[in-house]
Amino acid sequence: MIKYSLIFTLISLVVCSCTQPIAKEEADVTVDSTLTKNVQRKNVKQGDVIKTIYFEKDGYKLSAKDIISLDSMAELWRESGFLKVFGFTDTLGTEKHNDTICEKRTMAIFNYLKTKSGKEDNDAYVDWLGESAEVYDLHFAAAHPQQNCVDIWLIR
Repeated sequence: MIKYSLIFTLISLVVCSCTQPIAKEEADVTVDSTLTKNVQRKNVKQGDVIKTIYFEKDGYKLSAKDIISLDSMAELWRESGFLKVFGFTDTLGTEKHNDTICEKRTMAIFNYLKTKSGKEDNDAYVDWLGESAEVYDLHFAAAHPQQNCVDIWLIR
C-alpha cells in the first residue's frame, strides 16, 4: 500500500510540472512524466519541452485537461521555437483504420496549437505513424510508437 502511495505521489508531482520548466539541477529539459532522464538526453536539448497526450482507443477528441496542457505549449511555441508533432496508434484494428485515427489525433492537436499560437505551418513538422511505420526517422528517441498518443516536442 505504501509503495502505491509513493508512486502516486511521485507521478502527481511530475504531472503537475509537465509543461513548467524544472530546476536546472533536477533535469535538462521539461518532459512528460512517462519519459526518463536517460531517454530524454539522447537528442533533447536544454530548454526543449516535451508533452505526450494520450487517447482512448479510437478516440481523437481533446479533453479539458489536454486543452490546459496545449494552451501552455501554444504559448511557449508562440514565444520561440520549432514544433514537432508525432502521432501514434496501437496495433489493434486494421492498418487503414489505425492510420486514419492517428491522423485525426495528430491534426486535432496540431490545428489547436496552430490556432492558439498564431504560428505558421513552416514553424512545425507534423507526422503520424501507423503501426508499420519506422519511428527511427523521427530522430526522437523519446517517441511512444504503437501507443494511442501524440508526442509534442518544442525545440527552443
